[in-house]
Amino acid sequence: MSERRHVVLWGPAAVGKTSVGRALARRLGFAFEDLDEAIERASGRASASILRDDGEAAFRALERVALAQLLGAPRPTVVAVGGGALLGRESRELALRSAIVVGLTAAEETLAARLAGDPKDRPLLGGPEGRADRARLFRQLEERRAAYEIAHGFVETDADDVDAIAARVAARLARGMIPLTVSADLAYSILVANGAAAAEVAALEAQLSPTRVFIVTDETVARLHLEPFSVALPAARVITLPPGEAQKNADAVLSIAREMVAGGGDRGALVVALGGGVVTDLAGFAASIFARGVRWIAVPTTVVGMVDAATGGKTGANLGAGKNLIGTFHHPVSVILDPSFSRTEDARAVRSGLSEAIKTAAVGDAELFSRLETVAADLAAGSADVLSEVITRSVAIKAAVVEADPREGGRRMILNFGHTLGHAIEAATGFSEVTHGEAVSIGMALACRVGVSLGRTSPAAAQRLMALLSSLGLPIDVTPAVVGRALSHLGLDKKRVGPQLRFVVLDELGSASVAHVTEDQLRALFVAPA
Repeated sequence: MSERRHVVLWGPAAVGKTSVGRALARRLGFAFEDLDEAIERASGRASASILRDDGEAAFRALERVALAQLLGAPRPTVVAVGGGALLGRESRELALRSAIVVGLTAAEETLAARLAGDPKDRPLLGGPEGRADRARLFRQLEERRAAYEIAHGFVETDADDVDAIAARVAARLARGMIPLTVSADLAYSILVANGAAAAEVAALEAQLSPTRVFIVTDETVARLHLEPFSVALPAARVITLPPGEAQKNADAVLSIAREMVAGGGDRGALVVALGGGVVTDLAGFAASIFARGVRWIAVPTTVVGMVDAATGGKTGANLGAGKNLIGTFHHPVSVILDPSFSRTEDARAVRSGLSEAIKTAAVGDAELFSRLETVAADLAAGSADVLSEVITRSVAIKAAVVEADPREGGRRMILNFGHTLGHAIEAATGFSEVTHGEAVSIGMALACRVGVSLGRTSPAAAQRLMALLSSLGLPIDVTPAVVGRALSHLGLDKKRVGPQLRFVVLDELGSASVAHVTEDQLRALFVAPA
């Protein structure tokens, strides 16, 4: 479960927030709070009276204060909020950043039937004697539809068994639900689903109700993993790409878009990216530009895809020798992590993916870095449990960095550690001699040399990083000739500003910052004079 202490249940009237919330709190061992009851305790008045006598604006002001107090409490709490509590951006963003927000859903007729027998006074749905009016309910649901679609995850409550619904929410939280909030209008979760990725995608598809579904994959992944997704999504059109980094170009993006046109795609379409980093980047890019943007789900099938490409909303394609030179920020509606997919990768591919996990720990979490040092032998021996732990913890760190800086205007740039020279080495070797993770490993080792030369990185931190990389069989060196060729590609780096490169260096393990260096400085450091 996420480090967020609280769980907020949100959705329309009669969806079951209070009853499910009480049952969920018992299961989790959390406190329980109903937001309306908290307002009544603080004001000494009934919520319905405040709405009727003082107006909705006055009630929402009290609601914001009460919500902030509940979400600031130290004890983990399940909070059931009213049907209008998160309509305002301020309250919605507070909840999304302070708690895991679970949207409860039910069919309109289910809600109408529940309200017909509910004696609660509901002024905003006011029928006779304060009871809910059916027509006003349906109008309110339509007016609030967009807001009710914003949450980290959703659980359907049409079934009347409150304990069963609470059990589903608790199980989802226990399996792993890493929340990522981009803004008050955009939030989703990275869901951990060992062995159940296809079922998770099918559940999301049912909740999203797309007009068309397109599964984008490559030939290798299709052979290994496509079948359960084809069964779970029988109406989906499968778009299969050739595998490999060499295929990551604008032509591939356009081929996906053409297939979507041929398959009747429109703005209601849903793209499922089933594959490694290349497929994730290409399918996300196609989703971002088709019909000016459609929804997509990332289902990474490689370790490198799980710990890097799938989280954060970056999409892209290579342009000539320029790595990811074209692309967009377009966040998925969900990321489904299934570490069991790693069983079909060879040892080199798994090691390459771990390079990105090491990078994330090196720049963002000293505790995880120390943990990686401790379990390096287990990872090298192929421990599935340890690998799953490392993937999940690494993704949680990346999600927190992305939350703080969704469009890479500041802090998120630290995630480029090792990538400036790593991408250049990939290009210099034709995207074929080294894997992406191997190139990043070399790039991190070279970045340590830059940091030490600038007095920013301690030799001890650099040595620990290179020792960890080496212990997992990752490369940390390359010939001066290859570096020389790589430096010639830096003119295509996206992080270049005039003659200077924004170059990420370690300050200490768990912390990094940006230095400004020139190509001449790097050439003097790495390439011996002729």
